[in-house]
Amino acid sequence: MAAPMSSSSVLGLKLKRCSHNKTDKNILVSLPNNKNIEDVWHIYHDTNVGKSSVTIKCSTEMSGATNFDVEGSMTVGTLVQNFGIKVVEFTCIDLEASVASTSLETCAKEATEKAVDAFQLLMAGGRRFTSKKESSHGLKTGLSRKDELYNNLIDDFKTKGLDFPKGTEAVEGPYIVQVFRNSVQLY
Repeated sequence: MAAPMSSSSVLGLKLKRCSHNKTDKNILVSLPNNKNIEDVWHIYHDTNVGKSSVTIKCSTEMSGATNFDVEGSMTVGTLVQNFGIKVVEFTCIDLEASVASTSLETCAKEATEKAVDAFQLLMAGGRRFTSKKESSHGLKTGLSRKDELYNNLIDDFKTKGLDFPKGTEAVEGPYIVQVFRNSVQLY
């Protein structure tokens, strides 16, 4: 004669931390065999706080080493008696929070792309070297000693890669080179 089926089974429940429950919960409970596993979720998790979904995993070991995805419509009795399930793990997925975080991530990504594009736009002008002097004030031909030194500094800047942002090479560039020239000029 077969052993009579009991009307309830003992299961270990693991409820993972979520935005509704701030800590993990581990509970050992006796549940009716005819109870759907998703109904168990609703008993132990506050689902009135907003839209949420759940993933359900079951294990035949208390350590939960091997997990199996489970449909919410399976009954406690089927899981325990037919498959030897000892632990059911519930993970809440807050749909409102995931939509908000997804839209936040999208906005952040778009803003980053726009910032990079703006930076590239600013840098698109490139960099240039200050031009050399071709004539000296007050001389009909040739360059003064100051202007020769200026041109030598421009050559030195070019060999060392010291260029200026486009738009500043015509005004700030010559001024900076003149400051260098005046500091090294021998009287």
